[in-house]
Amino acid sequence: MLHALLAVIATLIHTALMFGLAPLLIGIVTKARARLLGRTGPPFLQPYRDLAKLLRKTALIPDTATQFYKIWPYITLSATAVTALLVPSFSFGLITAPLSDFITLIGLFAAARGATMLAGLETGFGFGGAGAARDALFSLFTEAALLVLVLTFVMLAHTPTVDGIGTQFRDGHIGLSVSLGFAFAAMLCVALTETGR
Repeated sequence: MLHALLAVIATLIHTALMFGLAPLLIGIVTKARARLLGRTGPPFLQPYRDLAKLLRKTALIPDTATQFYKIWPYITLSATAVTALLVPSFSFGLITAPLSDFITLIGLFAAARGATMLAGLETGFGFGGAGAARDALFSLFTEAALLVLVLTFVMLAHTPTVDGIGTQFRDGHIGLSVSLGFAFAAMLCVALTETGR
């Protein structure tokens, strides 16, 4: 009973951290990128201001879009939010741990990206189609590398859940190996592709 209560409390803290600190992380990355380029960059809290400004705006729907156009952003937001809830941030044993299967996470990533691409294609303009094609090209490379990375972790830990793999690493059941080096290189490639566009 106490373990379940602690898991619920940890999940609530995890949820608050994920949604509360995500804009701050974007601000830190943007500021660091600007500093590396020799510029001042925006303040750390600028993403919070941008988010507040975007929430006040009204939706613009192209004339060529169908009724599905209104649904795609909600699908993207839902898939991304569920993914954020499934990946442990500071504690293992969250209430969502049994659901944090790697194949589920990759499917959620693909659903979010697919909904974004469909929204871009549905506008009927060349710019939206070009953006969707660019997103599909990045997806082609990153999803394959991410799948290889995931399969490496699953084979080393003998469990498909993020929580189980993290526990195996924490407890020292998985030592250093060549495959971990390749997995780390694949993770760097995916991170560079996802953040450097």
